[in-house]
Amino acid sequence: MFTGKRHITMLIIAFLLLMAGILNYYFLRGQIHLPVPALSIRLSGQVQNGPWAQFKAGYLSDWLWCSSLLLVTVVFSERYYLHFRHRIFILLLPFATETAQLFAVINGTFDCLDMVTYGVTELVFLIVFPTLLSSRHEQ
Repeated sequence: MFTGKRHITMLIIAFLLLMAGILNYYFLRGQIHLPVPALSIRLSGQVQNGPWAQFKAGYLSDWLWCSSLLLVTVVFSERYYLHFRHRIFILLLPFATETAQLFAVINGTFDCLDMVTYGVTELVFLIVFPTLLSSRHEQ
């Protein structure tokens, strides 16, 4: 069993990744609509062009959010809070939400590069944490 310090550190990192994703999304989108119209801002003139700028504006938040979700999944799996079927559900969740956007089941814009971002992120996590797909420790 892993120490509590490792899991606490991973949860703190997951929280920081989530917050970074929120801030990135908030500040790098072309237009931000807030519930209070006076606070809504338009950033379209300030958004830079180029591949890195496009990645930061379009895919960095997706990568950060997916990484945060997977770190929490690793911690919960190692603490035996999640069974194998729950881990599979969580691994499929980013793809399901993107597919739901494709069929207008939920609001949002479908982007196949989001799917690639999720797939690469999950592949890296499965290499680093192979126990995510292991049912060896099921109770």
